[in-house]
Amino acid sequence: MPRTSKVEELSLEFLRKNKTHDPYNFSYEREEYIVMRSYGAPKPAFFPWDDTQLQKDLAGLSALRPNDLAVARIGRRLREFLDTADWAADEEALEKALREKRPVHLTIRSHAAELYYLPWELLPLRVSGTLLGELPDFLLRYQWPGTQSQDAGQDTIRILLACSAAGERVPFAEHREAIEDARSSRAGIISARTELSFLSNANRQSLALALRDPDRPIDVLHLLCHGKQLEGNTCGLVLNSEDREEGPDYLTPSDIRRLVSTIEKPPRLIVLCVCQSSHTGTPAHLLGSIAEAFHRQGIPAVIASRLPLSGTGSILFTKAFYEELLGGSGHLRTALVAARQQLFLQKSLDWASLQLYAREGDDAALDPFRRSTPAPRVLPTRSGELVLLCHEAYDRAYVAPGADDVPALFSNREARKVVIDQTLALKGRNWERLGDEVKWLLSPEGELLQLLTKRDTELVYYGFPYIPLAVLVGFLANTRPVHVVEYDREVERFTWMRDATGSFPPLRKKRSEYATGSVARLRLSISATVNVNDCEEVLPSRDVGLDLHFTVKTPQRGIVRREAQVQAYIQQIRAALDRYVAGNSRIQALHVFASVPVSIAFRLGQALAATGLPACCVYNYGAQELPRYKWRLWLRADPTGSPLVDVF
Repeated sequence: MPRTSKVEELSLEFLRKNKTHDPYNFSYEREEYIVMRSYGAPKPAFFPWDDTQLQKDLAGLSALRPNDLAVARIGRRLREFLDTADWAADEEALEKALREKRPVHLTIRSHAAELYYLPWELLPLRVSGTLLGELPDFLLRYQWPGTQSQDAGQDTIRILLACSAAGERVPFAEHREAIEDARSSRAGIISARTELSFLSNANRQSLALALRDPDRPIDVLHLLCHGKQLEGNTCGLVLNSEDREEGPDYLTPSDIRRLVSTIEKPPRLIVLCVCQSSHTGTPAHLLGSIAEAFHRQGIPAVIASRLPLSGTGSILFTKAFYEELLGGSGHLRTALVAARQQLFLQKSLDWASLQLYAREGDDAALDPFRRSTPAPRVLPTRSGELVLLCHEAYDRAYVAPGADDVPALFSNREARKVVIDQTLALKGRNWERLGDEVKWLLSPEGELLQLLTKRDTELVYYGFPYIPLAVLVGFLANTRPVHVVEYDREVERFTWMRDATGSFPPLRKKRSEYATGSVARLRLSISATVNVNDCEEVLPSRDVGLDLHFTVKTPQRGIVRREAQVQAYIQQIRAALDRYVAGNSRIQALHVFASVPVSIAFRLGQALAATGLPACCVYNYGAQELPRYKWRLWLRADPTGSPLVDVF
């Protein structure tokens, strides 16, 4: 199938209706979710976690030869769940693309950790009964919301085959032969530029050293070892100990997170031939899976096994996968399809066990041997309708971005303008109607959510909202591609600096930790300096356990002039939140005080949508108000039951 065929991109996103503040807050009870599909408005649906037969069937998938009837029952439950959410239009688009011999990508995304436990590969189509994992030219990928890819390219393609036989034998020689044969079977462009290295008897130190070498960065890590069940039934990697007398060494998802954070140029693809390396626990373990840990740290593509992986299956997979990846198309979709087809003949469920963690819209992740240094991230221009989303709250926007301001967006297209006007309700900084205005933004019937969930549109966000409201819109957009344009007060237009080159003011980070507090305070001083004394009027210092302050040398309005600058600042902020706040059991909440332009506020909301973060709120500043931070907006439910909006 030519790789130029138009791909049908579909997605399913699930929002747990209750307990939204904690992605790991799970119990075996019937649970309601809001299902967001590619076609149509969001719909509620219940999943029967309390069904004891379903629990047994899911647990039974790990057997050496799973029961076909149990597999069918699981598929039926998944089918009933999506039928309730009216998935018919999406399924019709999927089947139409397959009839037209076009590839299909389906992304599963959720803030609820338990939904990654479900084997969506076993979902049957209504008419044919064919399971998703059996479809030709079909890619099913999993994405944790809010994650971003780290990506870098170089001329030489380096593959590292690392293995550990700690515990018992692994088929290292067979994997080595399979990759070497794929590399030498065809003198193609990819094979000719491939360098293969080996790390036998890998331990955590030798693996870290191999991945950290800045002069010989690894593109593909193929890791072959055993998996070890940890407390809560999640899985760790079994590696050799540096001291042979100590016995095996177990790497947990937390170890993986710390390992990746130390690698200057992480791999673009990680293949884990490890039993249950994408198993999330039973069914929502706080640590997550090994595959998820790599994915959430920015690895563009991670392939792993949800179930125990047979030795024979791992060899068949490696042979077929690399034959297609190195000697064929070089594309992950076709390589995974080729590998599954080889595994269909096995008695096990190895074919359905393979999972890909990658991000929707990240084409580079599916093309891991693309050889070029990536340009600064620019959202792709699509052929769909261009919609200018103008958000007004503290003032009205009397001009709109046009073809002269951002020419790459228009491409001879007319743009439709949609205005979210909250100026009248909030006129004179009257906060009595603030709660109603926030509810309006959150309404599934409101124009904002309708726009954010509509496919085949290209959105441009701009205007003059209050900072917490702009953050909220970004939070709701989450991973949805949206362009942002900043207001240039010199030319009085919404535009970015044209053909800008060179450096921009660096964002500096200051971190302080305190023994008494249990909340994190994030201060962003870009448009103006965030005064810590103003913060303490509403958040006493005794409550603060961690203070993160990002600032430019001279904060001032109009300092952000390029979209690349916005992205660079947000990446720094996101990395700090991932490192110091996400998963930190000591931090119970995140409080944000931000003096930033609208573009950064929106992108900040997308960063705060990462569900590894605790409950978080954003404060609004008013120079003439007492206290100066007069109200705050909670972006996700507060565990203590606080309202969505607090006015002091």
